Amino acid sequence: MTSNLIRALVVIALAVYPFIIYFGLNSFSFYMIGGALLVVFSLRVLLTWNNNGVLQQQKWLGLLGLALAGFALIRQEQTWFQLYPLLVNIVLCAVFMLSLADEQPIIEKFARLSGKAIPVSARSYFIKLTKVWCVFFVLNALVSGWTIFAADIETWTLYNGLISYMLIASLLAGEWVLRKCFKLEEKYE
Repeated sequence: MTSNLIRALVVIALAVYPFIIYFGLNSFSFYMIGGALLVVFSLRVLLTWNNNGVLQQQKWLGLLGLALAGFALIRQEQTWFQLYPLLVNIVLCAVFMLSLADEQPIIEKFARLSGKAIPVSARSYFIKLTKVWCVFFVLNALVSGWTIFAADIETWTLYNGLISYMLIASLLAGEWVLRKCFKLEEKYE
């Protein structure tokens, strides 16, 4: 029970990370926000350390967050905090790209987690969808980088804390609609 509560709090904290940075930097000391992030990322590492398979990158993202929070505290520069969403996009793009060389692209691995039988004939669809996500992560990383280095903290917070999530939801919804319109699930059953 306690473990599930801690896991849920970590997930929520990471989901609202840009808002934590924005409001934290405006309301608390650098050390308080950095310390809080060190706790959140430490918990993420501890909770995901034994993850394997499609979720193994979670522990690496936690270690990356720890490093960035540490650098931010040492250097007293908010840019280190702001780099996290950018680097998450880069890591996810790399994971998705590398999965294209595997027997199953990562999207197919996620689909197989549902327990449904997925025929080999669906592989080309999953490869294309994985490539679409790679393009998305590249574009999202570019905009995220722009918000760090060429915009203000408010724009960074708005894009990385809201707009990018809306774009992810749109991509997921669009893929679902396409799958239903073209009856892709029926074709691959």
